Amino acid sequence: MKKYLVYLLFAPSLVFMVLNVATYSPGKTVDIQPTTARQFYNSLDSIPDGAIVVGHTWGHPDLVIGYYSVNNQDRFDYVNYDSVVNETAENTGYTEYQLLKGIIIPPNISYREGERVVDIGAEDFAKKLKALNPGRDVYVTFVKSSKIPMEFGLVPASEYRVELNDVPVDKIQYVR
Repeated sequence: MKKYLVYLLFAPSLVFMVLNVATYSPGKTVDIQPTTARQFYNSLDSIPDGAIVVGHTWGHPDLVIGYYSVNNQDRFDYVNYDSVVNETAENTGYTEYQLLKGIIIPPNISYREGERVVDIGAEDFAKKLKALNPGRDVYVTFVKSSKIPMEFGLVPASEYRVELNDVPVDKIQYVR
């Protein structure tokens, strides 16, 4: 009786395992396209050495750029827009840190309005950053386009406009 009990318990699990493999085989159900983060990581190869890339703290770009910088010996410099805005409120030393890397951050980009910190906006910041660092290319990461299969891309600061909800593909520095 004990011998049949083992078979009786083992048989259903074997049947379910075979059905699972038949239904969810990697060739049929796994998306072989690179993830959005991988696509963005690969697009960073199109950024020239010595450029400045501006991004936000939220989402993939911040983490991906950090990982890319480690793997590619800091080919370009990264400026976190949120850190610059928070500099006014908290005096974190972020502006001085960027200055040590040779990046001049625009002054007075944010101010306190009671408890709230108000900033000049990403578009104005990117363009002022480009003007203060004329020998360097500046790219912005917080853009979206329905023309490419990713949630963000890279756009030169001179072409970047906040009001664009759907950035034209020819403006995006994206390599697949």
